[in-house]
Amino acid sequence: MDIDRYPVNEMMTIICGALVLTNGEGVQETFGPGEVVYVSKGSTLTWHITERLRKYYMTSSSWEGTEFGSTISSTADWRQPKEDWLPGGG
Repeated sequence: MDIDRYPVNEMMTIICGALVLTNGEGVQETFGPGEVVYVSKGSTLTWHITERLRKYYMTSSSWEGTEFGSTISSTADWRQPKEDWLPGGG
């Protein structure tokens, strides 16, 4: 799924499965179990789930200083997302 502007700041830990993120410059990284991923709000990227993904994640529209604003923490379990789904619970 191509995302022009990631809607939130998201910190996630991959519990199981695999995720490939490609940034706006075409740099591709693969993440798997135990790895921590941070995606900044406004990032351009392609999100591709290559194996059923379980992640623990936290999102926020603003992480300035120590204020977390409206933060969501959850454990999620996904297969390849549908077009109307955005990572981070959007």
